[in-house]
Amino acid sequence: MKNQTNLKLVIFIILAFIGTLNTMAQKIAGKIVDTTLTPIASATIVLQTVDSTFVEAVVSKEDGTFSFSKNTIPFILTIQHINYKTFQQTFHNGNVGMIKMTSAEQFLNEVVVSAKKTYAKVEDGKFIYDVKKLIQNKIADNVWDLLNKLPGISSTSSSISLIGANKVSVMIDGKLSTLTMDQLYTMLNNMPANRVEKAEIIYNAPPQYHVNGAVVNLVMQRPKNSSVEGEIAANYANQYFSDGGVNANLRVATPKTTLDVMYGINRKKNMQYSEIESHHTLHDVLYDINQTERISSKYWEHDIRTSFDYKFNDKNDINVAYTAMFSPDKKNQSHTVGDFQNSFSNKDANTNMHNIALNSKLGIGLSVGIDYTHYNSDDRQNLNIDYNNGAIGKIASKSAQTIDRYAIYADQSHSIKNGWTIGYGVSYTYSYDRDYQFYHVAETANQVQNTDSKLKEYKTDFYFSTSKQFKKGLSFSISVKGEYYKIGDYQKWALYPQCSINYAKDSKHIYQLGLSTDKTYPKFWSMLSSVSYIDGYSEIQGSPGIRPSTNYNLNATYIYNKKYIVGAFYSYTNDFFAQVPYQSTERLALIYKSMNWNYMQNAGINIIVPISISKWLETRLTGVGMYLHQRCDNFFNIPFNREKLAFMGRIDNTFIVNKNLLFELNANVQSPVIQGTFDVGIISSVNAGIKWNFAKEKMSLSVYCNDIFNTSSPKLTVDYKGQNLISDNCFYSRTVYAKLVYKFGGFKNTKGKNIDTSRFGH
Repeated sequence: MKNQTNLKLVIFIILAFIGTLNTMAQKIAGKIVDTTLTPIASATIVLQTVDSTFVEAVVSKEDGTFSFSKNTIPFILTIQHINYKTFQQTFHNGNVGMIKMTSAEQFLNEVVVSAKKTYAKVEDGKFIYDVKKLIQNKIADNVWDLLNKLPGISSTSSSISLIGANKVSVMIDGKLSTLTMDQLYTMLNNMPANRVEKAEIIYNAPPQYHVNGAVVNLVMQRPKNSSVEGEIAANYANQYFSDGGVNANLRVATPKTTLDVMYGINRKKNMQYSEIESHHTLHDVLYDINQTERISSKYWEHDIRTSFDYKFNDKNDINVAYTAMFSPDKKNQSHTVGDFQNSFSNKDANTNMHNIALNSKLGIGLSVGIDYTHYNSDDRQNLNIDYNNGAIGKIASKSAQTIDRYAIYADQSHSIKNGWTIGYGVSYTYSYDRDYQFYHVAETANQVQNTDSKLKEYKTDFYFSTSKQFKKGLSFSISVKGEYYKIGDYQKWALYPQCSINYAKDSKHIYQLGLSTDKTYPKFWSMLSSVSYIDGYSEIQGSPGIRPSTNYNLNATYIYNKKYIVGAFYSYTNDFFAQVPYQSTERLALIYKSMNWNYMQNAGINIIVPISISKWLETRLTGVGMYLHQRCDNFFNIPFNREKLAFMGRIDNTFIVNKNLLFELNANVQSPVIQGTFDVGIISSVNAGIKWNFAKEKMSLSVYCNDIFNTSSPKLTVDYKGQNLISDNCFYSRTVYAKLVYKFGGFKNTKGKNIDTSRFGH
């Protein structure tokens, strides 16, 4: 009897143990979707026992899935998301399957405020925007237009800026864009916006990007099946002159290979018109110099890009790409009329750039790449000057620049225990610049000299980084990069620390704090001793001794409900350099020259608020308040130390008629700011546009007008320590453009690499 009792006890213990194991093996997991079976990301899922005791909380992934490390059966799941009604249910099995959430709507005084899908999240210090959601009701036919739709980003045909950042680099699939701003504008203006899957804004770029400061990384879509797809677009623009062009894109893809080809040909015609009122004091005599300058240019621009990707498997791939841009016959004319001199300048130029790049990712966490760029430009200028005192001047010159640039890099990362990741890498860049300017004729009152310069630049950097993902939404990353830089007789070792701390209290509250350092190098031509003459009064001088500037940037950001953004920032730049005009005290000449300042610092706060009213209006408000401080003790003979408070406001409105027709009405304003001795006047603009999709969304027509009231070009004034100058460029900044697009095969996006020529060219 006793033995039977013991046997029953053993059997009972074994069965209980097996039951416990079975319960433990039942991992609690599932997937959250909406009524259309679209996955819902970033929903908060709370696990409780049946007596409502809290066990664990997690957030759903991008594909809507979730799982818990702990379990208790039976259990209660409570699911919350700002755009959906709260879900709660008791389960008796760990595999909860697919849970459908119902959209939330709230009715207020006959105005329906509907929940909109969130488009922002933070991962690993990156602000990530779902481009499809972001531009769903926006006029953004190309990637350049897309940049201007990102919160906090402002893009024009000559600049890209990010609120709270010293400067911004644009990357595609983690590869640095190294084109000049004009080339970058042309390239992205030819790329369809729907190629981009998501946009990442990084205030403190990790060292494996091999760039300091802020980054906008455009992650391109990947083809999953075999296909032949493409797009043909014709565009027209008018800004005083009319121009336009045709662009074509083709993609041929299989599960392992992707071939992309792009070609664009565009006719460019530009006009600049400025009025200068210069009260120039020379040897205690005041000269009133008033003149108007009309600068025009016209040329054909050709852009070619082809790339080939081969995917060995999910962790190993290789990419080779060739990019070319060339303008074989640029015509530039400048005509100046005034009471000091009349002049006419005629300039012919040719430019071309070729780049080939090879990069590969290996499954062991290693990325390697090599890059070669060849850039060449040459121009001929004839300048005739008639001074009002009867003197004449004549200049005929030829100049050219050739640059060869080689780069190689390798990056390695390791994921180790307990959520830690470490990385390290090295890169080496060598540039060889040959630049000359030769005067055939030099009959002028100003002294000229021939120049023939050869500059070799070396840059080696190496880094170490580490990051950690903690539980309860806390993560951080820290890195340090060492750099050796040498150009001519200048050489320097430097260390660049970077740190980012992220905390997500829950799905509604996200915090980020970041510190970064950055270095900016002057353009090659600005470091030469040559002089370029704009007319008989204005000239651009090179700066052989100019030094790179170093920036330190601190920023803090809070995101509420993945939509509303509040930020604060502080930036300090040592040896900041900029080009500021100076009325010479030795002769009647207006000199433009890049010079190093002691420092420039600014601090400010910003807020971004999106608002949706019903289904027909989407609005985004942006406001920035900023303090500026600039100091230079060695600006010719007039040191300056200036401060200024400034404000910038912007409103973006989209009126949605239906899924195929929408309107935009946007406006922005910036209060007066300073740049060295310059006072920059108010800048404002009002823009409007319409987009119509037709032919079953295979075709679209967009018509847009920028700066309707012609107020985006500010008046520049100098009234400082004897310098007295007014420059008015408010001639014609209004631009009307139209774009007709035809898509075949359902265009999908391509991966590309932009090439660094930002310091090339005159």
